[in-house]
Amino acid sequence: MCSRILVCLVGLPAAGKTTLVKELSRTLPLNDFNLQHVCYDDIIGKVDHCRDSSVWRRARQEINSKITSLLRSHTTTNNLLVMLDDNFYYRGMRKENLSHCSSILLRFRTNCVPY
Repeated sequence: MCSRILVCLVGLPAAGKTTLVKELSRTLPLNDFNLQHVCYDDIIGKVDHCRDSSVWRRARQEINSKITSLLRSHTTTNNLLVMLDDNFYYRGMRKENLSHCSSILLRFRTNCVPY
């Protein structure tokens, strides 16, 4: 039975979240893990959410629904490790990811990257 693991990396900008994921992708045994890196900055880009928060919210909702689909549909023999890379500044942002896990009975872990 393969595992599905969702890890949220929480930290200030430039704290090393993306660097940590890149290092893990180089060191994890490729035959054992399917590592998926979800970097919110790369996907959303530099949306000015102060001017138009609806575009920013819609982009985050789209990412969250894709994460849920990915976690639900994973059926390969490799373990799935999904690492979410964002500052998750608001508590509600972290709660969204807890909801992903609760809906498909996964364990949830939030790791804070110290600055």
